Amino acid sequence: MALWKISVENSGIINGVRIEKGMSIEYVTKTTTPPLQSLSQHKDAINQLFKVTYKN
Repeated sequence: MALWKISVENSGIINGVRIEKGMSIEYVTKTTTPPLQSLSQHKDAINQLFKVTYKN
């Protein structure tokens, strides 16, 4: 298992949602492969973590 910290480096709007530089989440994977390297597998989980962490 590996714990990853995923941080936003540039502010912008993604799918109609504003993200700001410095926002971050922690994400656990079963393998040591970086989640952003295989984004198609982890995209939904990462999106959900950002939504839950930074909900209105």
